[in-house]
Amino acid sequence: MRLYPRKKANGERVWWAAWTENKVTVRHSTKCSTKAAAEVVVARWERERADPVYAAAQGATFGVEAGRFLKACEGAVSRGRMAPETLGMYRQKAGVLVRIIGVDTRLSVFDATTFPAYLEQRRAEFREDREKEITESTLYKEWVAFRQILRTAWREGRFGRDPASLKPQHFGPEYKPRETALSWEQVDKLIGSLPANRAPAVCFALGCGARRREVFRARSGDVDLDKNRVHIRGTKTEAADATLPIVPLMRRLMERAAPIPFPAWENARRDLAVACTKAGVPVVTWNDLRRTFASLLVQAGVPPHIVAKLLRHRTTAMVDRVYGRQTADSLEELVKAAIREPSVNHRRAKTAAPRKQRRT
Repeated sequence: MRLYPRKKANGERVWWAAWTENKVTVRHSTKCSTKAAAEVVVARWERERADPVYAAAQGATFGVEAGRFLKACEGAVSRGRMAPETLGMYRQKAGVLVRIIGVDTRLSVFDATTFPAYLEQRRAEFREDREKEITESTLYKEWVAFRQILRTAWREGRFGRDPASLKPQHFGPEYKPRETALSWEQVDKLIGSLPANRAPAVCFALGCGARRREVFRARSGDVDLDKNRVHIRGTKTEAADATLPIVPLMRRLMERAAPIPFPAWENARRDLAVACTKAGVPVVTWNDLRRTFASLLVQAGVPPHIVAKLLRHRTTAMVDRVYGRQTADSLEELVKAAIREPSVNHRRAKTAAPRKQRRT
């Protein structure tokens, strides 16, 4: 590219660049009044001509890329590859990211300082408004959304670097799982405090460990007490939609989970909290009902790998860490049972015939 100066009508000098494309001379103004600044602009133009990925990133904006990512997520939901709740999370986080980073901010300016600056501004917002709280877990979810937006652009050639390289050092999720789970006495009190048209849905959630969305997806015939089976219409994972046995311990709850389908329940979370307060039990969420299902099974001595299957999890990790809550009394009973029943090797040692002594 060749630089040359031109004078504007007001006498100001502006530097222009000229180059040849397909045997045609192309001229563009750098809009710079000094040659040094014009050379920087020309260097960027030359890089864009040589590197299509870099050129694409120069034109890509964060707002447009966030929209493309959310549209791809909507397609994944329609194909059953993503849960609607996940899409909702990404929408909410993308809205915050675009508001702070800027809808017209170009991807070409993103570097290792971009997200740390975002975090500083987010924390400053919450320091100014003391009524609000922010956790590291919330900020980490915003990082995940930021990374996923850039990853989509990276794969499609509109961003020139691995988004993982933009992650701040020593930054990660601060996940503290909830521990609320009800005892049988508290379960009975909660059900007794619910209106007659709401108790069946809660019994279904407690009786089979269904998620809130799965509860209200239930249809007539999904609970077959004669065959001792329940069909859970899940969508969150590949294993979420399943037909499972009704656990004997939970059968009395499943017998009360009728009629199905359950009526629509707006403000279900709030109403459940009100019923808990009325019953004098800890306030629980719908996911706490799922935790209660698992915890009652674990406390009754059901092995974690079986509880994981009933929850439709692939491993026991979540059962061990989150869902399977033992009480001191239940642990004591399990210890007593283990002491009363000797190990297999110990029984064999007692029943094995004595060896003949070797003659010398």
